[in-house]
Amino acid sequence: MAAIQLLQDKLSVRLPRILAVVPYTPSSSEVILVMDKVPGTSLADALASFNDHQVARTTNDLLRLVAELHAFDAQSSTFRPVAGVDEIRWIGTLMKWKETPDMRSYEEFIIEGAQGGPKLATPGKRAGLEEWIKRSNGQPFDYSRPPVFSHGDLVPENILVDSVTGQIIGLIDFEFAGWHPYFYDKTRALILRGQGPDAYPWLENWKRIQSVVWPNDKGQAMRYLVIETTVWENYIQIFDN
Repeated sequence: MAAIQLLQDKLSVRLPRILAVVPYTPSSSEVILVMDKVPGTSLADALASFNDHQVARTTNDLLRLVAELHAFDAQSSTFRPVAGVDEIRWIGTLMKWKETPDMRSYEEFIIEGAQGGPKLATPGKRAGLEEWIKRSNGQPFDYSRPPVFSHGDLVPENILVDSVTGQIIGLIDFEFAGWHPYFYDKTRALILRGQGPDAYPWLENWKRIQSVVWPNDKGQAMRYLVIETTVWENYIQIFDN
């Protein structure tokens, strides 16, 4: 909710407008957001049938949109979610997403989660994680880079387009929006690359878009992706036991 309010009328595309906030139950602190419907078709539904011209239009619009997001409130000096430290849990309910002062602290926070928390963060686990990162062609982060504002989940399901022209006309689902590392949106886009065209018939066109919108920092994105994937595995193990 906070991200939508913060970005409303600041981008060149439509965002949902919040019409009402309703308690989930009379005694619950959780709420239901009533929003208007953003026009457009999910890119996930349209992309498989796009021709070269439509893919090019979507690519150019996404390039502009990512630049607009990254330029928003560029003075932020810490890595943090829009919602605030106490309002959002990162990776389900495994660990709270906290504000960190720099890229190195952000990395240590994520690795701590990947290793199951501070009590399990042993040198052996750290060495095993680093070996997996190396095998995945992960590269060290550039610790001097400041945070940039990111959507947090910039995947085809959250991008709304004109199915005829390929123009991006809307953006939804800002749950994980915040000031993230410079490679974060690329990381989210890469998550789908492990699936084949049978699962995602639009995957080949999405790869074409990715190669233009996020041409750099793949090694850093892969490093982060390996760490986050390890967090998910710990999350599954915790709730399976």
